[in-house]
This record gives sequence, C-alpha cells and structure tokens, in this order.
Amino acid sequence: MSELNQQEKKLRKQEQDLIFREMSQPISLNIKYQRKHIKKLEIEEKSEQNDKLKNQD
Repeated sequence: MSELNQQEKKLRKQEQDLIFREMSQPISLNIKYQRKHIKKLEIEEKSEQNDKLKNQD
C-alpha cells in the first residue's frame, strides 16, 4: 500500500511540474508552435487537395 502511495505522490509531483512548466513557458513560444502546427496542417490539406485533383484526371 505504501508503495502505491509513493508512486501516486511521484506522479502527482510530475504532473505539477509539467503544469508549472507549461504555465511558465513564454506565451510567444506557444504561439510560435501553434503557427508552425497550423502551417503544417495547411500544407497537408493542400497536398490532399492536389492528390484528389490528380486522381480526377
């Protein structure tokens, strides 16, 4: 039982650390990452559209 409690405490600590890290991360980095992700999605979408057009021919 105590081993389980220790694991749970460890996991909670890790979770808190993660949350703290996310909170303390500069917002600009977050925005930068989101923009990158959006670009990637747009590129994937365009390539899918191109594939569809090629398949229609």
